[in-house]
Amino acid sequence: MAKSYEEVAEMFKSIANLGKGVHRGALSTTRANSDSRKLYAPNSPNTSESMPYSAWNVVGTFADVAPHVILFKEIGESKIYHLAPAAASKSTGLTGGDAGGRNYAEPQAPIPQAQTHAERKAPMSEVDRLVQHIRKTLGNLDAPLPDDEWYSSLALCVIDAVYSIGVRYESVQAAVINFCWWAHWEKDLAKAPREYTISEFVTLLDSFNRDWEKMADEAFSNRQRTSTRGGILKAEAVFKFAKVLKQYGIEKYENIPPEGLKYKATADIQSITGQGSGLSYKYFLMLAGNTREVKGDRMVTRFVGEALGSPVISSDIAEDLVRAAATALLAEHPNLTAYKLDNLIWNYQRNKEEVQKAPGSCHRASFGRS
Repeated sequence: MAKSYEEVAEMFKSIANLGKGVHRGALSTTRANSDSRKLYAPNSPNTSESMPYSAWNVVGTFADVAPHVILFKEIGESKIYHLAPAAASKSTGLTGGDAGGRNYAEPQAPIPQAQTHAERKAPMSEVDRLVQHIRKTLGNLDAPLPDDEWYSSLALCVIDAVYSIGVRYESVQAAVINFCWWAHWEKDLAKAPREYTISEFVTLLDSFNRDWEKMADEAFSNRQRTSTRGGILKAEAVFKFAKVLKQYGIEKYENIPPEGLKYKATADIQSITGQGSGLSYKYFLMLAGNTREVKGDRMVTRFVGEALGSPVISSDIAEDLVRAAATALLAEHPNLTAYKLDNLIWNYQRNKEEVQKAPGSCHRASFGRS
């Protein structure tokens, strides 16, 4: 949905002190991968065009901000956009251009400073409303996350990520614990003799010879399916997820690139029945230590929906808004990451919906601590 000039100006204001060089306080198609329509904002003062995907936050598409931006400069595949002067943006002389903005001329006048809401009396943007809701509900954003241990293997991250979709988290932890008991593994890395590999995990499950029901019963004590209609046993999905990791040489935490897995590996994971949404994949990255990922599950989408006064929010929109909110709050809370904000939101929403449960009795794991 196209944003007003005031909303785009507020977006630029939120990133004014982020990035370096031509990316300082600018939007960019840097690291846009296969989708050049997406626009990115730096998430730290050190972000530049040479940095990986993890240094950027997706803030929307070109269509969201046209015609309120001007193409400032092109560097290879990167296109750097600044806020257009207000008069030029609102005139009929500035047109939309293509998805890369090539019809825009470089600005001939200095870029104006974005005004505050009080100065221009503009409606709040979606990010502003989410930030306001976060401040009202989440309490201390600087408090450390619960002191959970890292899992002893990426394989346990896979189990957690796949089994976590659409169920109570207690059953997810039970599946992890049941596997560790069956395999004689320590659950926590600090207590394990070493970090167990994905290959070891695959070898153990290969012993079931693709008897998925037996695997579900004996290794996980859990027969949940990826979907009630046409879904496969989550045990099968876990095995196939791990096989993809093994195929691409992902054995330990150190093998996970900061920007996530290669496109082909990601596509292969999402081709597994029940994994098409990418939620399990994103959560797997979070458990493996990626602090810029957000899992737009029902708790997160409900929280964002309440902030915006909308009963229906898509996972993708919720994820983008949480990342943008984390960026907007970074100046006040330097240690706040998108992952940490996701974790705080999830726990708040879960506790809110289960007020009868004792505080702290259930929280999502926080292995990707910043």
